Amino acid sequence: MLLDMLSGDMLVGKEVYGIKRYINEISKRVPRFGVSIRYFEFPRLNPILAKAYLYLVFPLSYLFSSHAKVCHMPSQTSAFLTLLPVFRGSKKVVTVYDIAPYIVGEKSFVKRLITILNIEGIKRSDGIIAISEFTKQELVLHLKLPPGKISVVYPAVDHSMFAQKKAPKSFYKKYAIPKGIPIILYVGSEEPRQNLPTLAKALGALKKKKIPFVFLKLGRPAWPNGRESLLNLLKSENLSENTIIIDYIPDEQLPLFYNIATVLAYPCSYTGFGLPPLEAMACGCPVVTSNAVSLPEVVGQAGLLISPSNPNAFASSIERIIKNPKLRGELKVKGLAQSKKFNWENAARQTAAIYKKLALR
Repeated sequence: MLLDMLSGDMLVGKEVYGIKRYINEISKRVPRFGVSIRYFEFPRLNPILAKAYLYLVFPLSYLFSSHAKVCHMPSQTSAFLTLLPVFRGSKKVVTVYDIAPYIVGEKSFVKRLITILNIEGIKRSDGIIAISEFTKQELVLHLKLPPGKISVVYPAVDHSMFAQKKAPKSFYKKYAIPKGIPIILYVGSEEPRQNLPTLAKALGALKKKKIPFVFLKLGRPAWPNGRESLLNLLKSENLSENTIIIDYIPDEQLPLFYNIATVLAYPCSYTGFGLPPLEAMACGCPVVTSNAVSLPEVVGQAGLLISPSNPNAFASSIERIIKNPKLRGELKVKGLAQSKKFNWENAARQTAAIYKKLALR
């Protein structure tokens, strides 16, 4: 069957992040299950031009093309497209990662309007793919959607890439990372929902106990004034000298960071899935994360799950992992086993089945 994927600029550019990784991995595998994809995309533009293209040029380009039976909006940020008349001839499926903009709210009028339109687009779609049971329950609870309309397809990791590896000496030198000292890793943005104040307070508590460590933060801020806020947090906890911040890491380098880390600390308070804990477990890195939202689905019994509002509990859990080699070994074994439950091949098979089911309706 033929599928139209309205990927926009999601698959353009070298940098790979959570949503883009999900779309990449699914789209390159579904053809193995009898689905031929026709991409509708445009070049990575500056933010203003990208919005103009998405809202004006993109729908018009689709108007003058032949339509497949099923059309996939692989990100909820383009769900509003389901409202446009040009898409009436196709069954429409939207992938929803989370509904944070709806739950948290947007400050600007324009962003609030876009959120409203995307929420209405999700409601009007013929099928919804949620990336976790948590996201599915959020859609049912807050948007009053029928559970039968929503299919859960978990993200995964490429186990050939995210695996146990030994980092060469040149790797430590390239990123100025000291050897022989515990490394506390955080991978992600500086959005408020990532809950970095809890992590900073936890690390501050460890420093007060004179526990040696390096805090290694990977990822761009992805939030206005996010970096400034983070640096102020670290300064307030006297952590500036303990911290290394690296904005963007190529995919092929990322597994090495998980492999050299003593522990991944991921205190997120709202996420639809949480790829970093899964990637860490696949590399044998112990995980301390929140016991809330979707994260228990990802980590299961293979990590230490802590209340996201309890920095002291985060600190004591990180300390246990640093000081207890036996615990590190147990979490490593459990994490490797847990990560094997998430497979891109299975995700692509499930996604293809959703397309085919919609095509028959």
